[in-house]
Formats: sequence, C-alpha cells, structure tokens
Amino acid sequence: FFAHWDEFIATKKSDQKWKRDTASGAEATPRLFKALIGNLPFARIDGDIVGRFRREYLKLPFNYFHDEKWGKLTPKQVIAAVEKLDADAKKQLRLASTTTANKHVTNLVGYWDHLVLHAKIPRGLDNPFRGHLTARPRGRAARDEHPMWPADLDNVFFTSPLYSGCKSIFRRGMHGEEIHRDALFWVPLFGRLMGVREDEICGRMVGDIDWVDTEMGRLSFLKI
Repeated sequence: FFAHWDEFIATKKSDQKWKRDTASGAEATPRLFKALIGNLPFARIDGDIVGRFRREYLKLPFNYFHDEKWGKLTPKQVIAAVEKLDADAKKQLRLASTTTANKHVTNLVGYWDHLVLHAKIPRGLDNPFRGHLTARPRGRAARDEHPMWPADLDNVFFTSPLYSGCKSIFRRGMHGEEIHRDALFWVPLFGRLMGVREDEICGRMVGDIDWVDTEMGRLSFLKI
C-alpha cells in the first residue's frame, strides 16, 4: 500500500501544499501504520482496517516515540507495556490525542486520493479513511482539550535565568545579572503567551511584524 508514499510526499512539497514541517511530520504515518497493522497490500485496506489502526494508535502514550522510558520498544510492545500498568499508573498516563490521530488519518486520506489521481489504484472506489475523522470539540467542550500550565510551572518559567537574569549569553542556565533579548528569549515567551506552535514562531521574519497606530499608541502585531 505504501509503495508510492515517497512520490506522494514529493508531490505535496513540489505543489507547495505542505509546509516543510508538515511533510516531515507525515513521515510518521506509514511507520505507525506498518507497525500497528502491517505492510498490507492495497486490496486489504478497508474501513475495518482503518478503524483498527485508529483504535490501536490511541492506546499509545502521547510522547512514546521521544520518551526514554519506552526505550527501543516497538509501538505494539509499548501498548502491551501500558496494558500491564496498574490502574493508578494508567490514570496518570497521558495517551495520544484524537487530534493527532486525525492528522495521521488525514495524511492517509490524501495519500489514497493521490493514488487515485495518478492511476495507481482503480477510480471510483470509496476512500476508506474519510469516515474515520473525529470532529474536534468546540466551545465549552474544547476548554480542557489543551490544559493550561499550572501556576508552579509558570513561576519556574518566568523566574528562570533566561528572564530573571543569567550569568552570560553563553551561560543561560546560571543565575546572574544579564538578560539577552534574542531568539532564545522571545521564542519561548511567544509560545507561552500566544499558544502558537514552535515552527510558527521560529519561521517568522522581521517583515512579519506589523505596526499599527491606535488611540493607545503605536502597537506591533506578529503575523502568524
């Protein structure tokens, strides 16, 4: 099924429909699908397989791939390890979100459409991935989807040497009397106060700042 995945990614990049970080993030999709379901032939992909992929993915810890705790375990081995945890440990464990699951399914929706468009598979077949996207909560239901930091983490963040004063520009982690307002200063601050993603901040240029004259004075706005 994934024989043409590299071509799909290259097409998205050349058509400029995906940002560079979107393409790199999408590389996890076939890896996860193969690990949780298998490297199946096209004819085996149906709604039952897609539903199983989504259910299995949502059993994974949200950061399992980068967490040293899971070491070099495969996704299936991680799920097995999670299932062996006691009730209290499971309750404290943060699992993969439906939002991220939607991203993987969306990638696969696009891949199926790519295969049809480029005559890799027969036309007229229903895309089995389309029916497996979960609607995102809105309004009051969305309040707890991305919980804010607790007060103690806010205190640690804003009293760190980066903002309260560091030893030198090369020793940011040591307390001192110097504050250097460069990218290391502003990027975490924008992320904390604006809630935008890392790539959205780090990709900004000077030209992305707009100055607007208002009754309160001249204000600057960062275009994201």
